[in-house]
Amino acid sequence: MRISENWLREWVNPSIDIEQLAHTLTMAGLEVDAVEPAAAKFSGVVVAKVISITEHPDAKKLRLCSVDDDSGRVAQVICGASNVREGLTVAFAKVGAVLANDYRIEAKELRGVKSYGMICSAEELGLADSSQGILELPDNLELGRDLYNCLELDDLIIDLDLTPNRSDCLSVQGVAREVSALLNTEILKPFTVEPVKSVSKKTFPVKIQNPSDCPRYIGRVIEGVSGRVQSPIWMQERLRRSGIRSINAIADITNFVMLEMGQPMHAFDLNKLQGGIEVRFANKQESLELLDGQTIELSKDDLVIADEKHAIALAGIMGGSSTSVLEETVDIFLESASFNAQTIAGRARCYGLHTDSSHRFERSVDANLAHLAIERATQLIVELVGGKAGPVICQEDNSQFKGPRKIKLPIEKVKSLLGISITIDEMQDYLTRLNCKAKKQNSKLLVEPPSYRFDLEIDVDLIEEIARLVGYENIPSTLKASTSDISLDISDNKLEFMKQTLKFRGYHEVISFSFVDRDLELILNPDHAAKALSNPISQELAVMRSSIWPGLIKAAEYNLNRQQSRIRFFEYGLQYLQTNSGLKQIPNLSGLVCGPCESEQWGIDNRNVDFFDVKGDVERLLENALPAESKIEYMPLKDSALHPGQAAEILLNAKNKLGRLGKLHPGIQSALGINHSIFLFELNLTAVLGNKHKTEFKALSKYPSIRRDITLIVDESVNAGEICANIEQMEISFLKNIIIFSVYKGRGIPESKKSISLGLILQEFSRTLTDKEIEQTLSSIISQLKDRVGAEIKN
Repeated sequence: MRISENWLREWVNPSIDIEQLAHTLTMAGLEVDAVEPAAAKFSGVVVAKVISITEHPDAKKLRLCSVDDDSGRVAQVICGASNVREGLTVAFAKVGAVLANDYRIEAKELRGVKSYGMICSAEELGLADSSQGILELPDNLELGRDLYNCLELDDLIIDLDLTPNRSDCLSVQGVAREVSALLNTEILKPFTVEPVKSVSKKTFPVKIQNPSDCPRYIGRVIEGVSGRVQSPIWMQERLRRSGIRSINAIADITNFVMLEMGQPMHAFDLNKLQGGIEVRFANKQESLELLDGQTIELSKDDLVIADEKHAIALAGIMGGSSTSVLEETVDIFLESASFNAQTIAGRARCYGLHTDSSHRFERSVDANLAHLAIERATQLIVELVGGKAGPVICQEDNSQFKGPRKIKLPIEKVKSLLGISITIDEMQDYLTRLNCKAKKQNSKLLVEPPSYRFDLEIDVDLIEEIARLVGYENIPSTLKASTSDISLDISDNKLEFMKQTLKFRGYHEVISFSFVDRDLELILNPDHAAKALSNPISQELAVMRSSIWPGLIKAAEYNLNRQQSRIRFFEYGLQYLQTNSGLKQIPNLSGLVCGPCESEQWGIDNRNVDFFDVKGDVERLLENALPAESKIEYMPLKDSALHPGQAAEILLNAKNKLGRLGKLHPGIQSALGINHSIFLFELNLTAVLGNKHKTEFKALSKYPSIRRDITLIVDESVNAGEICANIEQMEISFLKNIIIFSVYKGRGIPESKKSISLGLILQEFSRTLTDKEIEQTLSSIISQLKDRVGAEIKN
């Protein structure tokens, strides 16, 4: 919402500057994105009149204009604009003037004829992005006046970024109400409009098929208007500063009323309408050519305004070209309607549209505005373009309008939530400033919000409003926690500890959408039927994710495309699995790794991450999250999303599935256009965090540990996890750790075999192990491995 400071101060004029005003609005939730000048600065441009025109002697497209600026000297100016004519009031840049683009005007000779100045277009003055001809000014402007001052261009534009719940502020009137309440400042203009007396009996019938979608439709015929009239410069400027292009006086008036009051409107050429107006849903195979020239094929979900033959407007969004007001228009039918926000929501986007009208109706427009707006628009039309107004025709279903909302506001709840001392009289005053009706009722206030505040529904909404008016910066902050409340026992908050572990290892936490692309979801998780959304934001966000991987991969892809090659991401969130009993939500912790192991540095030769790096991160995660006696296994996994030879399933005590990890399948990587190896992991937090345990301290042995290395020759199908599991089954009390430090295939090793080198760490708590004990232990381990996995010892 763009709003002129000058226009706003006509409604409410607090004694603070624009910087303070912008800060006040932002702190109250109406964020000011920018404050910018209404126009680029220019100087030396005055109001003047073209008193005569002659042909240029040596150029057919140029004309010699005599321009009078009431300085006592008529200037000769060469002009090539098609709309220049005798008697026209123009913007005259005198010799020495400086235009908006810093161009300085000098006396010049064109084809042998001197030109002393320039007749300017709106574009040259910085008042439009483009212009078809010179700027035409109203005849009643005083000649010789400085144009910059005459048009009050010393103005600022406030660009408001409104949240969807504050549709009441999509007008100058709405923002003025807000400023008045925030600063306790008087409103300077009334919110009422005097009805325009009917001087014509002409009417046009109206019928509503679906009152629940259009509960109120108001129309009025105005005869004898002039479609050729351009709106006055002050109105054009109000529209321009609000980001709306001037079209003609009638269209400009409907847009002006929308900006002023918040009610979108439309005018039809009455003589192009047949039969009567009907508000209905589109018929099968019905089409409509819109005002922007686009022809759309309507669907059964499109609410339209139609005459007896065909649709003439897309309700609440845009009118049709077949009934548009043109220069030859003499009679119009003016409409002002109320539409159900749910009916209009999303319909504009279906056709690639976003209009000022749809923006307001999608967020809800106060139904009480329709009557006021049609009277205000009629006033301006009769005043500016003439015509005789007919009676107002109103079709409505009052049963569709809810009665006034009444909210009980407990006084103690206000104090409790805001943490401030505030009296019931102060609360009543704040709410009254918001145009709420607030009555005292014992220890409560009975509050009736105004009809335009759709966002005020329950007591906490009112408490938030009180907080806004008190000022968030005036509400004291209080420390509620102390160091004695903080526990370092990771069993109290294992998830947070897991997150911190990943951060210490260089990961960054990300948050992605729970909605993902259907095709990517199908590629990564073909075994899960994803839950489709009935009304997705876009096709790229059409289904619920059955894992967090799609979001992580998209985030990695975005960063890789921006030359960020070293990526460490993790995300905590829910995965959604469609089951026979409904949608199952499972808490999940997932990660993605890509690129070099370390940041670039001179001291080491860097390498890219591999499967074992990611496995190491997962092992560290589970180390403190699970009981010490837990047995974690990483078994080979066949997963369509992962590389066939670099994928593992994570098992707890040989039966409970904790998650999976591996390298992204090369086919998927190629399909996504990613040129870097990507490794992923995911952990089912229900399985991981459901294991309650306490971390216990165990004393360290003061006796030395002993390491013995052995190298085994085994079949290619035997994995290291299987070897370690067989050794652990022997329950050797002083075997503290097993290290895999080498895996080799190639020269010197028989085909279909591989060598695996193990480091066995042996240590007794109460004494030093003897050589005999060590040799017996090694012999037992070798014998076990020969029997169970067919291992041979390599000498």
